[in-house]
Amino acid sequence: MSSSTDVVARLKAEGNALFVNKQYDQAIAKYSQAIERDRSNAILFANRAACYQANKRFAKAEADAYRATQLDRTYAKGWARLATAQNALSQNMNALASWRCALAALPSDDLSPGDLVQKQQYEASVRALEERMREPSQRFTPTTNSVGSPGVVQISFPKGGAPWEKAESLEPSIEGQGIVRSSVFTVLDAHESFSLGQKNMLVLKPVKSRASLVKFTGHPGVIERLSNAVLTDGRVFYVSSEWLEKYSLQVQFELSVRKAPDPAQPMSSYIAHARRLKAEGGWDALRPAISVGVRSAIISAFTESEALLNDVQAVAILDTVLEILRWGRAEWPDAHPDDRGAVFKDTFIRGVRTMRLDRYMRALQSVGDRDAKNRLSFDHVREEANAILEDVLRHPDPSNRKYKGFSIAFFDIPEAMALIAKGFCFMQDGLSHVFNKDGNEADGLLKFRQAHEFYSQGADKYPTDDERRLYFLTVSLIALFRSEAPLKETLPYIAHVREARDAAKTVWEFFPTFQESSATADDCIKFEKEMLQEIEAGRITMNDSRCPSWATAAAAEHSQL
Repeated sequence: MSSSTDVVARLKAEGNALFVNKQYDQAIAKYSQAIERDRSNAILFANRAACYQANKRFAKAEADAYRATQLDRTYAKGWARLATAQNALSQNMNALASWRCALAALPSDDLSPGDLVQKQQYEASVRALEERMREPSQRFTPTTNSVGSPGVVQISFPKGGAPWEKAESLEPSIEGQGIVRSSVFTVLDAHESFSLGQKNMLVLKPVKSRASLVKFTGHPGVIERLSNAVLTDGRVFYVSSEWLEKYSLQVQFELSVRKAPDPAQPMSSYIAHARRLKAEGGWDALRPAISVGVRSAIISAFTESEALLNDVQAVAILDTVLEILRWGRAEWPDAHPDDRGAVFKDTFIRGVRTMRLDRYMRALQSVGDRDAKNRLSFDHVREEANAILEDVLRHPDPSNRKYKGFSIAFFDIPEAMALIAKGFCFMQDGLSHVFNKDGNEADGLLKFRQAHEFYSQGADKYPTDDERRLYFLTVSLIALFRSEAPLKETLPYIAHVREARDAAKTVWEFFPTFQESSATADDCIKFEKEMLQEIEAGRITMNDSRCPSWATAAAAEHSQL
């Protein structure tokens, strides 16, 4: 029997041959199968990134290339592929930094002929990018979160094309039609919180005291606004390196003003600090102190995940946040909710748990469930998904949709994410049967069918115009393909995907993840056309099962949550 190393080498060689022949989807499938067996191989991620780049799937190329650079920071080609993808996504500052990292990764002396060629190419790319960035139309403007920008969260939108701008123009029509479930509401609520937080953060100024010490004056409610934006809809969040510096000062200012206990310290020290605050100043001292500490930790988890792609660390931070919130509710079970503060309310905790579940699944895809250090498990995903579903059922929305964005963010989305998490686990079960040749094939097909059902249910909990609904419907369709469902089931589902894309385009047309999902929808429609032609020619029937090669690859990746 071939060893795992031999299998990986064979799959890599097959992928390389397919790449040379410009069969990029098939090459992606091979690299994905190899990655399933060896997640520590930087070359596999870089090669798959090259395939995505060739297919103009730049966000996925960026994510894979970034993963390659984290696995091997001396891998010059990995940095070059990251720079190329970032360049295509108009992330000029990031691309420039990555090109410089690529140059730094090359040997400093005794360069081989191949190294010399790479060095010349990278230097030419740096010069070209620097020249382009000097043009007024190419200046860097931070906007919103990218799918893998190390150090920043940014995208460039055409004028009026940002989701919040499109949502603002759509809101009167949506309201006029009496629609209560639309991503317009979460986007506008989150963007309002984020914008106010940004505006108030600009107020922060250093002031020298008589002893020549530097203190700050500013607005103490910035962290609350920004954390509300993250929990309501993090897609409105955009930061740059400069922003992170200002935000760091804002956090220090608010923690100092509130004399807040540091969530990063041991829990026993945190508890002692909190009890002392309450004893000395009552709820008026304790409530804002706990709030700013908890909320700043949530933003830290968000930036770890979205800007630094470190979902394992994001989960660890959110675990600490939830430990604090559980302790506070147990410590003061009879306190009035207004005394304890918003962070101890059911909806706030549910929002944090939903955010954590999302990052936990991403972390599983990053390090797997066999990592002894982090000890992540699919069983935990199932348990947490069931707990969130039970929580939503036990505490229904008391406002009866009066606050539309809030209801979607803290009732609908948690339920959606919990259902998707169950689909995620069934998909992984199905893939395990595929990769384990001794597995029960019929059971594997059943797991894919169950994954399809849960992904579909979860997708439909999102508003009809949310790009995440489109994405999870495409994942649901991929699971249906892998279950060997007949065309009489898969082809009608493609119409479902097409309708979801049309709805989501109204708000998310220029958002990278929408564009990725839209490209998958195009693949679906192309497949539909091919199958209908085959049926018309009498070569197959609607009772036959067909699975496109790109669906095999997408299922094997199973990573973009």
